[in-house]
Amino acid sequence: MKQLCYSREMREICKIQLELSAEDALQLLCDELLGEHYYIADPVNGKQANAIIALDILKKYAPKKKPR
Repeated sequence: MKQLCYSREMREICKIQLELSAEDALQLLCDELLGEHYYIADPVNGKQANAIIALDILKKYAPKKKPR
């Protein structure tokens, strides 16, 4: 997966530009929510990496369901 480094300046450009590819948007969320040093140790393709990142973000930030 292409590794992008989103600096504060890049985030400002994104706000002005208001256009991102889906992969760049996911990478931006990954950097902000999972940290810039987050990585996937397993050798996977880009689509698998996207799924792993999405699941890791959901695990970390999805509201916990209360047992009934």
